[in-house]
Order: sequence, then C-alpha cells, then structure tokens
Amino acid sequence: MRIEKLRALSENSMLAAIAPPLLIALLAIVLQQSSVPRFYSDDLQVLLGMLIALSVSIITFIRWHQTGKTPRIWLLLLIGSYVWLASEIVDSLDYPSVGIISQNGVAIGVWLLTLVAILPAIGRGYLTPAAKSLLTLGLIFQTVSFIFSMARGSLFRISFVSIAQALNISEDFEALALATYASSLIMILILIALEISKSTGRLLWDVINTTPGRAIGIIGEDVSWLFWKLSNPRAPFSKFYADSIERKLNRGRPHKTLGQYAFSRDSVIVGLGDRIKQFPEEGLNKYNYIAQFLRSPDDTVVDYGCGSLRIGQHFIKSQVSHRFWGLDVTDRFYNDGLALIPPEVVDTKQPQFRKIDASSLAEVRASEPDLLYSVAVMKHVPPGELEVYWQNMLGLLRPGATAVIYGEISDTGIRNAAKNWAHSRNEILAIIERFTPGVSVEIEISGGPMFFAGKRIDPTVFILRMNNKI
Repeated sequence: MRIEKLRALSENSMLAAIAPPLLIALLAIVLQQSSVPRFYSDDLQVLLGMLIALSVSIITFIRWHQTGKTPRIWLLLLIGSYVWLASEIVDSLDYPSVGIISQNGVAIGVWLLTLVAILPAIGRGYLTPAAKSLLTLGLIFQTVSFIFSMARGSLFRISFVSIAQALNISEDFEALALATYASSLIMILILIALEISKSTGRLLWDVINTTPGRAIGIIGEDVSWLFWKLSNPRAPFSKFYADSIERKLNRGRPHKTLGQYAFSRDSVIVGLGDRIKQFPEEGLNKYNYIAQFLRSPDDTVVDYGCGSLRIGQHFIKSQVSHRFWGLDVTDRFYNDGLALIPPEVVDTKQPQFRKIDASSLAEVRASEPDLLYSVAVMKHVPPGELEVYWQNMLGLLRPGATAVIYGEISDTGIRNAAKNWAHSRNEILAIIERFTPGVSVEIEISGGPMFFAGKRIDPTVFILRMNNKI
C-alpha cells in the first residue's frame, strides 16, 4: 500500500517538474525580446543545458549500472548535451574563425544526435506518457530552432524572415526545447528516486559505504547536529540520533534494524512493505550467541538499547513472564517492535519497557538482572558520551550477572560513518575497570575487519562476568 502511495506521489512530482525549467525558458525569451544585453538570456539557456547534461549523466550512469552495458540512447543524449555546452562556450569567447562551426556545424550535429536518440526512446515502453510527450515536444521545438538557426547562417535563407528575426525565433525555440528536455529528464530521475529499483538501490548503498560517501555523510550529519543543538543545547547525541531516526521512520523510510518497514540493501529509500513477515527471523544469530549465557528461563534479561526488538523478541518468548526489560532513549523504537510481535505473546510474557533515565535505571537495577546485552548501540555513541553509556550498564549488574556488549574497535578511536564510531579497546577497558574493578572481561572478534581512512576496524564483543574475579 505504501509503495502505491509513493508511485502516486511520483506522478504528481513529475508533473511539478515541468514548472522550473519552463519558467527559466520563459524568462530567457522575455530577456531576448527586451533591451537587456543578450548574454543574460544566453546564461539562462546555458543553465538549462547544464541541468540537462547533469541529469542525463546521472541517468546514463544508473542505466549502465543496472544493465552492465553502455546504454546507447542515453550515451547519445549525453554526447549531444556536452557538445552543445561546448559550442555555447565557443560562442561566448567570440572567435570569428570558429563561429560558423558553433552556429551551423554544431547545430546539425546536436540535432542529429538528439533525433537518433529520442525517436527510438519515444517508441519504447519504459518511459511514462508525460516524459514521452515532453521529449516529442522538445524534439519539435529543437527542429524549429535548428531550421531557423540554419536560415541565419550561410547555408540558406528564408525569404519572408530577416536574419535578425531568424535569430530571435531560433533562440526562443531553443530555450523551449531545452526546458522541455530538462523537464522530461527530471521526471525520469524522480521516478528512479521514488521507485528505486533493485540495482539502483544497491548502487546507492555501495556509494554510501565508500570512504568518500561516508565522509560526505559525516559532514552532513555534523551540520544537522549543529542546527539541532541550537534548539536543544543541553541534549546528548543519543537524543539527536533518536529524533533523526524517528523523522526518517515517520516518512516511511526503511532502517536496517528499526521501525516497521522492511529494509533491503536493494531498496534504501522506499520501504518494501512492513517487515512483519521477515521479523521473526531477524536477530536470530545474535540471540543464539547471547542466549548461551542464560542459565534458565527464570533469568532476568535486560536489552540496553533494545530498538525495535529484533533480538529482544526471542528473549521475550524464551523467558517466563516479567523477565525481560527493554531500555531505549525513545519509546518509538520498541513500540514499533511490539507491533510486530503477536499480541498473545506480549500478553502472556508481559515484557517491561522503559525510556532510559535515572529512575528507570534504578527500577531495572532493583530487578537484579542476570544477563544484560547491548547490540548495535555502542557504535552510535560518540566519544564524549562513551563513559556514561558504560556507567549506565555497569550500574545495573549484580554479582553473578553477565553482560554481552557489541561494538566496533580500532587502535585509536575513529568516526567511520555519519552516526558511527569505532572506539579504542584500551579506553573501553579503562572505563570498565574504573566502575567495576576486578570484573572478568573477555574480548572476541565477531566479524571480518573493515577499513576507513587507512585504519582497521574490528567488530568486537565484550563479555563481562561479574562473578569471576581476576
């Protein structure tokens, strides 16, 4: 249902895409008919040409990624758009010796390239009717512009039109052609973005996870964090993190571990329906590993940073009533998870949930937990809040309890994504020793290494046993 709504939204967005290029073209035409110097209207046409070149470049790259081969139609349009831009630059330099080439030769070449590319595209089924109509209209406008462009050159004359009139007609229809082409390309890009295909989604995910992609994400996150702090000066990063993810979920965007919408690396923008079918299988690997530290179904289990209960759902089912506690910085995350668990399970097991604060921590501590775990949380904790994160968890552990904490570790702390940090192993061990001296700590590497900015990052599990003294 949500995908259908997004498809309807895409149709409206595509129709709205007509307006900006058309307004620019109309402004260019008005300027061409006025006493304002002509280079102002020329600049507007170059702006439209740059928009076309950028759009067709992105589409060409996406089509190449999707099909694994060079898309001839988009490549022809790509060549034509850049040839046209180059000719406009030549015109602006006003070289008399090459003026006839830029006026006539380039016009013929670009018109032929566009004709060969657009005619087959119009007859194919993958373009929307609106995009086909605009491409057809653009080709008509470009053809009129081409004819009158030739008439003002040295090839032929139109008897009833002066050279000055031919120039005006050619420029006006060129602006209209550019506007309609730009609108059609923007429509296609909107459709690609909103109905993100399998291969395009994978492409976006691959780009996001490159070193440059992560670096750009870090910069963008810092800007958002800065503006958010203006209205929340004393709030920690964890609150900013929760707010930003909630906004994403409210827009129907999928998340790897949170919310009710199914996530796939092939679809990072549009949720693939709700995740209720795949949810029972999520988190099983982590659950099977952590559950080995349970002694019986009577053990009290705490999920610190429980999120949407991918792992917690399995402990809720395995433990007796009232033996599961879920803690997080916002109730939105675990409420989404509860909606994915059968109601009869929730009614029978009566899991307990709290937002993390001093009173809830005291309440959980009084329940004397036997097992505490925290998965995919520490990597979202910035260095300045790392000590509070560990202090909160360690303060919940009684003698005999076990804690299993997942994180990402490097020799020196490093921020490796917009909301991710890899922390120093020694710094973590120092914090643990400061708050729970003598606790037994085991460290296991839980996956293959990652690399960012030349540094190695290891997924790591810290296992703390409160009953074993060093």
